[in-house]
Amino acid sequence: MNIKSAIVALIIGAQTDNISVENSEFALNTSVIAKAFLTNTILTGMIPSNGNFNSIESSKYVNFSNDIIYNSALNTFGVGAIINSANTEIYNITVIATAHTGLCILGNYTSVKSSHFNGYLKNSIAIGPQGNYISPNTIISGNSFNISPDFDPTAGNPVCAITAYSSNVTISGNRFMLGNATSGNTGSLFEALHSSYSNINLVNNHITLNNTGSNTASAISEYSGNLAMKGNNISMLNTIETNQAVSTSNTNIVAMNNDIYFYSGTPVSNAGAGFQSTGGNITEHGNRIVSVRVSIIGISNTKPSNISITENTLEFYNSSITNGVTLTLINDGQQSNITGNYIYENSSSYSSIGIDLYGMKATYLGNNTVIQNNDNTSVSLGLYFRNVNGTVLNGNMFDQKGSSAPDSIGIKMFNASKSTFSNNTFLNYNTDIFSKLSYNDSFYGNYFNNSTIPLNLTSTNNSIFYHNDFIYNKRHNFILSSSSNDLFNLSMSVGGNYWSSYNGSDKNNDGIGDSPFDINGTFNDQYPLMKPWVRPVVAFMVPSLMVGTLWSVTFNGKTVQSYGSEIVFTVINAQYQNYSYEYYNTSLYYTSIQSGYLHYNGTGIVSNIPYLHYSYIVGTLNAKNSSVYVNGKEITIVNGKFNITVTAGVYNVRITAPGYESFNSTYDITPGETLHIPPLTKIPPSPTSGPKPYNWDNIIIIIILVAVVAAVIGIYLRKTNKI
Repeated sequence: MNIKSAIVALIIGAQTDNISVENSEFALNTSVIAKAFLTNTILTGMIPSNGNFNSIESSKYVNFSNDIIYNSALNTFGVGAIINSANTEIYNITVIATAHTGLCILGNYTSVKSSHFNGYLKNSIAIGPQGNYISPNTIISGNSFNISPDFDPTAGNPVCAITAYSSNVTISGNRFMLGNATSGNTGSLFEALHSSYSNINLVNNHITLNNTGSNTASAISEYSGNLAMKGNNISMLNTIETNQAVSTSNTNIVAMNNDIYFYSGTPVSNAGAGFQSTGGNITEHGNRIVSVRVSIIGISNTKPSNISITENTLEFYNSSITNGVTLTLINDGQQSNITGNYIYENSSSYSSIGIDLYGMKATYLGNNTVIQNNDNTSVSLGLYFRNVNGTVLNGNMFDQKGSSAPDSIGIKMFNASKSTFSNNTFLNYNTDIFSKLSYNDSFYGNYFNNSTIPLNLTSTNNSIFYHNDFIYNKRHNFILSSSSNDLFNLSMSVGGNYWSSYNGSDKNNDGIGDSPFDINGTFNDQYPLMKPWVRPVVAFMVPSLMVGTLWSVTFNGKTVQSYGSEIVFTVINAQYQNYSYEYYNTSLYYTSIQSGYLHYNGTGIVSNIPYLHYSYIVGTLNAKNSSVYVNGKEITIVNGKFNITVTAGVYNVRITAPGYESFNSTYDITPGETLHIPPLTKIPPSPTSGPKPYNWDNIIIIIILVAVVAAVIGIYLRKTNKI
């Protein structure tokens, strides 16, 4: 079937079911509104351009396959096809158009598979509810989208592959190519997905935005919905304006294991973002974001309800502005989790920030790594804090490679209160800590190496520093102004900090200097440490466990589980005292020592847990009504078998059964041994109950007696028979 130059090529009306349109061609070369086909729609004149379609009744099970739709309507109102039927399947169709929309999907349970969309399409696929406001459930998989801007370079019309409104959509395995803007094309919008109030599941798609010109480019945009995305590959190539790869607002987002790549042939200073979100619950895990010559924020979240940013990799090369993670105004009472991320920033020429927090409360940052390798014109901040409260940073590393940026600061803080900085490492920054108008903050167990200014404190109050290492500082030029009640040590038993420039003595060899360390003439460390603080770590090792065995330890009130060979605890506020521990048996292993105390003496502790493999006593019974006793305790028999788990030691095994000899034996069982008990022996029959053996002596006597009697009888007969 070939239909050409029509306004409406095909109408499938209400209650028209089980229609199949195959191997057809629709060519709609008009300058008015054109539609290749309408399903489940009663046409009452022109379909208005505002998209208010009205359904009468549902038709269903309509199939389109191997069709081609040409729509060259020279306006922005042409619609390639309107799908308004339930259970419509679209397979391997090709849309070549210059139109407003390629497919308009209004029907529920529609699938578009293995199809192709080419040309200029303001919306390749538009999905939304019809008059009854039932949200379509749509599957879009295995399709290709190759669309470019309007033929009119000044029109400023958008290029969008998929638009969804109030719908449930699964988008998987598609390839998107958008771009190729002309030099005069401005004011356009390039988006692979533009969605509102929808539930979107985005899986394993390849999305490329290339040469979008002076236009806004966003691969994914979602407003007030739910977005789950996993395993997608997004490339933003030469997108020189605002260029968010993923942009959401008031959306709950779960983004896992996605790759996002920014590249520009010439440096771009207009900052974009890998993930940019406002509001909603945010989970971003295992994603990789790489930017080359494009200024971006890797992950930017503003006013989220809950946020978890874990194990992401962010890499920035030759960009003028780079921010790794930026979090702003997290709602009160919500725990924010930023852990295990890797951030690398190379050769920023203007500003480089590893992690930037503003207006945050109850935030945990743990085990993140920030490496900055910036030039001498860059402002380089490992961690930037402003108006934060109750934040905990533990086990992070910040490194300004080569110390080539004079305006580099490890921690820069404004109005930070009640925050804890523990066991973090700061390397090669010009200033280790810059703090202004901050109070009630704690710094302990941190390592600061190779700085010019270890501390620059202005108008701080009630902050405390102890067990920190300030090593190989160039000048130990301390700047402390208008600060009060700051402390640089705890009690004598705990001590203060280690200062590599301290030259005092320790006559009693207790590890604490005999004289205070002067910081700036006003503050001093009363108990300076004579050697660098060894971060107190307790490691529990189990070298004998089978790989994959889950085991656990409780140390100092905290329980940790592991499938590996060790569990490590960092002791916070360590003191020279005993710390309690408790081990737990597993399904295969046990330990005879399950609780006790470890004494901390200023160095790390390694404790090998004496786990032993359980042993087993097994057997198969060959007699009914058997009873089995192990060390005098009767055990359960199941289907004539027994199998008990025991620890190593001496065990007596006794088995009784009617008609069988009793079994009774004692064993010394070793760890991991399986003891097999043999079957019982049957009791032999009693001698009185069977046939008697022959008595040959009696038989001979009987034979002789019979012979004698026979002879006597013969003599008598001869006498009586004589004549």
